[in-house]
Amino acid sequence: MAPPPAAHAAGLRVLRTTRVAPAPPAGQPALPKRALPLIFMDVMWLRAQPVERVFFYRLGPDDDVDAVLSRMEESLPRAIHAFYPLAGRVRPTPGETNRRESDNGGSGRAAAAAHFIFSVDHRSRLVPRVPDKYLGNCVGPGFVSAPEEELAGAAVAGGVFTASAAVAAAIDEAVRGEPAYWEGWKERIVEACRDDAPFSVAGSTRFRVYDVDFGFGRPAKVEIVSVAKTGAVSAAEDRSGAGGIEVGIALLPERMDTFRRCLADAMAWFSSSSQCN
Repeated sequence: MAPPPAAHAAGLRVLRTTRVAPAPPAGQPALPKRALPLIFMDVMWLRAQPVERVFFYRLGPDDDVDAVLSRMEESLPRAIHAFYPLAGRVRPTPGETNRRESDNGGSGRAAAAAHFIFSVDHRSRLVPRVPDKYLGNCVGPGFVSAPEEELAGAAVAGGVFTASAAVAAAIDEAVRGEPAYWEGWKERIVEACRDDAPFSVAGSTRFRVYDVDFGFGRPAKVEIVSVAKTGAVSAAEDRSGAGGIEVGIALLPERMDTFRRCLADAMAWFSSSSQCN
């Protein structure tokens, strides 16, 4: 399609917009129309905001930008041909009736609780086990709940300990995968979202996003821009390969100032604690 007029936003200029559709390699027939049914672990994420990840690259002084974009337009349709669901759309199954309901109940809570939801890899629970390179959706939620007054107490150490203990307990519960964990997903998600969107994490340090190669070499930076819409925290491995993690967060200016102060207090406490040990 024809490129739109160049748009500027905070130093960003759109050079070209292209709609990509699967295209077979030379000499191969075109793909017929296909449909894939969603599995249980797909459906639970159906209404969630999709993760939008942006890859940044540094081009050399001799690189031709127009040639690079043209190569992408030619190569992406062939790549999607091998994994066509990437270019698909989610739709209701023709002739089927989908019915959903949410029972919120009528009970109240004696004290406010903070909720945190993160993704848990469940590939190892499938029998027979799926290959390590399986790209399907096989993640479930890990649920963390803790009293707000304990997390926001005057002492940094108390809040950090409470949060760490709650996360550790949630990981242990998800790894054990007992019946109560699987059967209570719906109710616990409803509870976590009752008052406000729960705190969550987008991405993982195990996705190895800096190893992705689209033909331009290693990315200079990878950002999950959708956290500005969802309020989630993005996570990825350290781009330098030193074993650390990269964390991203998007907040309003006044809330970002509060976050900076809390983070500085927590890091100061961690630093003093490690020196004492």
